Amino acid sequence: MAALTPNDVPGIDDWNQLLAGRTAVITGGGAGIGRATVELFVAHGAEVHVAELDPDLVVEVGAIEGVIAHHVDVRDPDRVPAFAAAVPTPDVIVNNVGDYRPSVRFPESGPDSWQAMYEVNLLHLFAVTHA
Repeated sequence: MAALTPNDVPGIDDWNQLLAGRTAVITGGGAGIGRATVELFVAHGAEVHVAELDPDLVVEVGAIEGVIAHHVDVRDPDRVPAFAAAVPTPDVIVNNVGDYRPSVRFPESGPDSWQAMYEVNLLHLFAVTHA
């Protein structure tokens, strides 16, 4: 089999609009890596729906052209369906929400601290993707 050459790659008219006409959902898109992902997707032409818990960040990220920001706690599987109903069928889902800030050392930890980590790092992923 011959090696691929640049001529074997289909042309793209505008490399800066790779996501034009696409809808993306990004959880935790108000700050950090999520915010950078939002800005990148918008720069490439996507309509981006952001699920964000912090109301101030909802307003801030929602001011970006091409972004529709939603105030929603994706850790709560009972709230995710309403968010999903407000969003067109996404072409891309970025389950960005995640956190690890133990309030106590492991020997002093209990079910509540582990449940909180489970909800933010795993349950939201299922709830958002499933909805």
